[in-house]
Amino acid sequence: VVIRFQGDGADQHLLPEYEGSVSIRGLARSVVMIGNYLAEGEIRKKAPFSENIQFYLHPPRPGSFESLITFAATNPELLAISGIIGGVTLNVFSNFLWDGIKYCFSRAVGKDAPPETNELALLAHQRGGDLEALVDAIEAPAKDAHSVIGHGAKNILLIANEKYEIGKI
Repeated sequence: VVIRFQGDGADQHLLPEYEGSVSIRGLARSVVMIGNYLAEGEIRKKAPFSENIQFYLHPPRPGSFESLITFAATNPELLAISGIIGGVTLNVFSNFLWDGIKYCFSRAVGKDAPPETNELALLAHQRGGDLEALVDAIEAPAKDAHSVIGHGAKNILLIANEKYEIGKI
């Protein structure tokens, strides 16, 4: 997932230190919480997170205000969520994770977001209450993620297979 800040100072490759770092931390924390739930079926608000999935923040790309978050499923066959939605390949899990990120961020900011993948739709049908609890759990870090909006950037895009705007003024 690429995190791209746009507008205002971000277009000149600058963000205010505090708001920028709080925003990146909020985004990273939200993504890790969502990924942990989708991998393990358990909502965790703090470390330790699952050993079956690891997330990595890469250095910002030179000449831009973009950061990259990648993940590695260290034991894809041990993902607990497989017991709920059935076995998944790593490619299917990647799409499932991206759908979960868009779903949770949309819901956290009050937008309706129906699942796009069959796996998330099945999870929502079987454990919809858990997904709503996950949305509640990421509310604080998602709010932190938006701290740079109006304070150095006009919008934040998350990009994987497609662009997804999580905040804009």
